[in-house]
This record gives sequence, C-alpha cells and structure tokens, in this order.
Amino acid sequence: MSAIEPYVKNRQLYQCPSEPRALDVDAAFRGLGVPGGECGGFQFTSYMANFYLFEEGDLRPLLNPTTPIKLAELQLPAETTMIFDGNLALGGQCGWWLFASPGQARHLEFANVNFADGHAKVFKMRESGCQGANLNGQMIRQWCVAQSGYYQRQCGQQNPDPCPYIAGDLRGIPSQDQWGQCARALR
Repeated sequence: MSAIEPYVKNRQLYQCPSEPRALDVDAAFRGLGVPGGECGGFQFTSYMANFYLFEEGDLRPLLNPTTPIKLAELQLPAETTMIFDGNLALGGQCGWWLFASPGQARHLEFANVNFADGHAKVFKMRESGCQGANLNGQMIRQWCVAQSGYYQRQCGQQNPDPCPYIAGDLRGIPSQDQWGQCARALR
C-alpha cells in the first residue's frame, strides 16, 4: 500500500462502504509482534489480493522468484482475480491458515472482484456455516464461491469441494485440466 500511496492519495479506496473497518491492518500486525511503520498510515482495509499473483510458483522466473507475475504471463487475465472483498484469517478454523484471505460477500451474497485485466464484476457467494476469527480477533463468516467457473475447483481434483479448496476465497490462477475449468495454487 505504501508503494502506491503517492498515486492513490485517498486511503478510503481501501475501505468498502459496506464494512469500512473490516480489518485494522496496523493493530493486526502489531498484535503479531510486527512493529508499526508503513502499515500505520493504512489503518483499515476491506479488500484482499489474490496473493498467488505475487508469490513464488511455477510461473516465477528462477532467478527472481519474488517478483509479481506479469500480465503477459497469465493465460486468462480476464478470469484471474486480483482484488476482492475479503479479510485476513487468524487460522485454525474453517480450513484457514494464518494469513488466508477468505472472500467476504458483503453485498447481498455477492463479493466485488477486480480482475487482472482491469475489469470488475461481482461473484455470487454462499455461506458455509463456519465462522472463524480474523487477525484482529473479530468473528468472520466463511463464504464459498457459488457460481460455476474457475474458482469452483482446484486443478487436479475431479469434483468441486463443498467449499472451494482455498477455504472459500477467490485466489489461484485459472487454468484447465482433464475435468475442465479450475484454479491452481502455485505452492
């Protein structure tokens, strides 16, 4: 967030009007023992990223595995989620791990999603019935992708999970396997 601050100049862009205080970033990281600093200026956020666009994996160059995936490297940029209504999970519940970023259906069972090609639309979601905590210790509900498409199934799994493989969030890189559309995790 600090890297783009000079261009954004409006921190409210990081907050969904339906839940502007979804995650207190500064308090969350301080609670984990991470000192303040650049996060201090960005107290609240309501959106999460498809962190697979920024993590190591088979799309990463061997010489520099921490650089983000380039748009040209994506086979399906119009299907690849980039930013979405979400939260950061504490882990231990609902299949979440520490820093999992479950999608949140804040808009009448829909989540706003921005894609790697720049367009945005909503994703239909459904509640799983599971609740867990975010990094601030606040209870959040687990939402699962309810519409067909790439985020219904992890590549290599024949059948969709009752709640998608990445704990209901909208992460992964869209692909195809022998059973059709799927999203692959890069780890």
